[in-house]
Amino acid sequence: DLELLYWWPTRQPVPALAFGTRTGQTPVPGSPGTELLIGGGAFDSQPSAGGRFTFGRALNSSETFGYEVVYFFLGTRTYHQTARDFSGGTAASFGLPYTDAATGARSILSLARPLDAHSYLDASTSVRVQGWEINTLANVVDEKCFRLNALLGWRYFMANEGIRIEQTQ
Repeated sequence: DLELLYWWPTRQPVPALAFGTRTGQTPVPGSPGTELLIGGGAFDSQPSAGGRFTFGRALNSSETFGYEVVYFFLGTRTYHQTARDFSGGTAASFGLPYTDAATGARSILSLARPLDAHSYLDASTSVRVQGWEINTLANVVDEKCFRLNALLGWRYFMANEGIRIEQTQ
């Protein structure tokens, strides 16, 4: 048995990952001209396709005892947002936000400034889902007005989510 699956993921928010300015000034949290470039909301998402495969059979001639094996998956989906400082880029200067441990103040670690080497920051999220189950099925009672079936099995489910931030300078 084969079943095709489609999943439209919910748009989970990503924290603020990069701020920048178009003027070339170092970005400063909360100051005019400093813009959020990456994060602070949900990355765009698209549906994910996958499949479900089921195999089973009876283990006796009266077909009252059997097993079933199921595997399913949704393909890996990756979403990107990018900040760069070169021609046609998103900002003249940009950096990563952080909280100063000594003072508790918000600050930005500058990654790109005008006249520096070309900088590039890419943030991506990925999602992969898969699982399997093995079941034993038995028809315990099969009367004219009453039927009782038993199911005993094991199930495994994995959802793997990640975020990756790459920076070159």
